[in-house]
Amino acid sequence: MAANDESSALQAIKYKRGSLQLLDQRLLPFRTEYLDVPDVKAAWTQIRDMVVRGAPAIGCTGALAMAVELHALKGAGAAFGSAQEALEFINQTLDFLPPHRRDLADACNRLKAVAATAAAADGASAVGVCGAVIEAAEAYLAEDIASNKRAEAMNQGARMR
Repeated sequence: MAANDESSALQAIKYKRGSLQLLDQRLLPFRTEYLDVPDVKAAWTQIRDMVVRGAPAIGCTGALAMAVELHALKGAGAAFGSAQEALEFINQTLDFLPPHRRDLADACNRLKAVAATAAAADGASAVGVCGAVIEAAEAYLAEDIASNKRAEAMNQGARMR
């Protein structure tokens, strides 16, 4: 479960703009340790090594790693000379992630589509493209959290019957 609200006892994913940490699920239940994810390559390593598990959490990890890389390492787009340069970087970076994982492929495809739309807009800028991708990644996490809460409410309702 990907979680970002403080009421969760244990969060698989801790995210705030510019920072992503994953609960190292290999250590459970004996230790609780979070690992930093500074970029997409680190995300892939942690996915491959099964630090994070579960298709939705893997999708969120890929999306949020792209957001962190753009925000923290690329100055939210200031490091690029044009919207097209930002778009190419985003596409190439997301292509690094393996497409055979359904939720991860879905997350990458959504971010690529957002980047392409933002880059094609009149007066597009690198900052605008990166900002749109960062917001889309954060929306992906928010959707996952909402989905988890709906499932939890349904489970609680079923137990009360």
